[in-house]
Amino acid sequence: EDLEALAKERYAANPDIYKKRKKIKVALIMVLKYPGMEDQAKSEIEEIAAELNADPENDSLFFELAMEHSDDKMADQGGVNKKWLVAPVDLENRSPVQQAAFALDTPGQMTEIIESEYGYSIVRLLKVTPESQLSFAEVKQDIINQIVGELKYLKQAEVMQSLDAPDDLVFDDELIKQVISENLEVREAKAPEK
Repeated sequence: EDLEALAKERYAANPDIYKKRKKIKVALIMVLKYPGMEDQAKSEIEEIAAELNADPENDSLFFELAMEHSDDKMADQGGVNKKWLVAPVDLENRSPVQQAAFALDTPGQMTEIIESEYGYSIVRLLKVTPESQLSFAEVKQDIINQIVGELKYLKQAEVMQSLDAPDDLVFDDELIKQVISENLEVREAKAPEK
């Protein structure tokens, strides 16, 4: 069959596989829960949340509070993660912070206080590229390459199976010993004398 036709068929049968995942840029304020100081950490994040909720549109305030209060490694950058974060396929198995961050859809939107095993966090969405369907043209070559790889694998398996010895194969031990013995005699006869 034509590889492009097979690729189109595969694309049409599984369109959800061929999507560009959501990407986000965020800023984070995180207050760590140190043993014995959990109540102080919770109080501190609640005060930060109250200040942010009083002026929710103010990006500068978020960055300022992150620099002042966050225990995260990006605190000195206003809590801003400069990298795009790509939604993991298994988001439901990820941390509460990741789940909450990817639930945001509008730049400027903030999460409520998120509790994790490490502490309390608030995430602000800075930029978002929503999930989108990839066109067939964008994924055609990848699908064709996958099909070709699968066909090669199947052909190799077929060849290997044809090389397998039949189940009813019987070895004649006497004949094997005779052939080995004759080969040794021929080699010894051909070997130069020292």
